[in-house]
Amino acid sequence: MPVTRDQLLAGPTSGAGPLSRDEQAERARNAEVARPWLPVAAPAAPATGPHQRSPQRSRDGVAAHPQPQRAPANGSMWRLRSLVAMGHTTQRIAAALGTTSGMINPLVTGQRATVQAPLRDDITRLFDAWWDKHPPQQAPADKTASIHALQRAAVHNWPCPAALNEDQLDTPGYQPTDRWRYSKGTGPAAEDPLGKQRDLATKQRQPDLAAVPAERDAAGAGWRIRQPRHQAEAEAEREAV
Repeated sequence: MPVTRDQLLAGPTSGAGPLSRDEQAERARNAEVARPWLPVAAPAAPATGPHQRSPQRSRDGVAAHPQPQRAPANGSMWRLRSLVAMGHTTQRIAAALGTTSGMINPLVTGQRATVQAPLRDDITRLFDAWWDKHPPQQAPADKTASIHALQRAAVHNWPCPAALNEDQLDTPGYQPTDRWRYSKGTGPAAEDPLGKQRDLATKQRQPDLAAVPAERDAAGAGWRIRQPRHQAEAEAEREAV
């Protein structure tokens, strides 16, 4: 039979009668003091599935942007190598892709096993645009650079784009069976086929209209950009003459 609270506060079973109300309150306070302290368990974190990952947060508490998805670099490596076999230097390839040679060279040499998915897509687009084109060789420096690229491809036996099997090009571990052969191409390659250099130049030349002073047109036609002082004085002198 379970022991009641009154029996617990009555003390040992010595035949003594129930305690008074004040004695019961005193023993209750003593029991609370003697009770060992138990730490309160922290609330459990919400369960996540095997493919669920909480977003990473920066030091200021703002959720960080997810990193771009990466893909195997084998297909991109052979596409870049085949463009070198056509005479395109890694500097020219990097400029057409809107990136740097430091990003392209490790892919050409096979030092990187993966590549960011956006860059892989740009490499594929550039390969489709340049696969049968040779670089312009009007200037002596361009011709010398093209010769060095051809020599590099010949030494490493990198085949031209036409010798690659595009059905298997993106298969992990793909190795072309053909060797390097000189290809004249069908004509000069476009300088900026993906528009990367054009977009970069547009961003650099885009004026900050918020920082340009403006004034109300005297005729009430609206706001107009204020001309620099020296330009306005020059126009006034030409009108006076």
